[in-house]
Amino acid sequence: MDIDVLKSLVAAVETGSFSRAATSLYISQSAVSKRVKMLEDKLGLALLDRSGPQLQLTPAGKIVVKNAKAIIDVCCRCTEELRQFRQERNVSFCCTPAFGLTYLPKIVRAFMELRPDVSSFRFTFDNPEKIMDGLQSGDFQMAVVEHCDFFPLQGTVIDRLPDDVMLLVGPASLGGQSQQWTLDELLAKNICVRSNGCCSRLILEDKMASAGRSMDAFSRVLTYDDLNMILEAVLEGDGVGYVARNVVEKHLADGTMIALEVPGFEQVFHRSLLVGPSFQPSQESDDLIRLIREITC
Repeated sequence: MDIDVLKSLVAAVETGSFSRAATSLYISQSAVSKRVKMLEDKLGLALLDRSGPQLQLTPAGKIVVKNAKAIIDVCCRCTEELRQFRQERNVSFCCTPAFGLTYLPKIVRAFMELRPDVSSFRFTFDNPEKIMDGLQSGDFQMAVVEHCDFFPLQGTVIDRLPDDVMLLVGPASLGGQSQQWTLDELLAKNICVRSNGCCSRLILEDKMASAGRSMDAFSRVLTYDDLNMILEAVLEGDGVGYVARNVVEKHLADGTMIALEVPGFEQVFHRSLLVGPSFQPSQESDDLIRLIREITC
């Protein structure tokens, strides 16, 4: 069995959807779905129950996933042990989903073209608090974190990247290129947000508190683990979103989304490039830092 196929099946089960699995594996949703279907066809058995809101394992799927995890674990340990003989070079980097969605594909492509000798480039998405915990524990070497004045940083800041701004956005069906709303008009809508601890949610909660309201004041709070799912929900008209401008720049430009101007809710936030206490400068890290600066500035 192909190891990438097994990883796709495990990710689909652990996240509950092909979309979230694709985000965690940094491949397309269709690629995850096709891999799982290919495995099911090869075995002649259904491994996932797709009828509910979340993917569930069938009895046969439970057997396959149990063994798939063991196979993946053995392969990872073997790769790590062999790396010591080859003296492989590797780079690990983490960032917030907003930064990753906008910039990371370009950064990865440029880095791989510049440094084909780097055999392992691990990059992950997470919320700012977990990113800084990972830096302190040595889980990765470098990170880009979004933050505001009320959210203190941990780690060493080696560069301040360009600031961005948080926007309330809605679907084009609301009409016009932008609209001015009152707070009550905003609260009458569903709000699509990331899970607790994410920078965008922290800022929104702070804005609501400044207005003397809580998140419960919205018609509904729709919480997603995947930033792409928030964008899809807004485009489908399921609610409004509170996101970084660079994430929705394309949608604002092509008219599929509009900016909603609500007094007191626009917020500039900062991005910083950080390293942890275990960081050791190298030619690889210097190249990555330079590319991050060039692509984001």
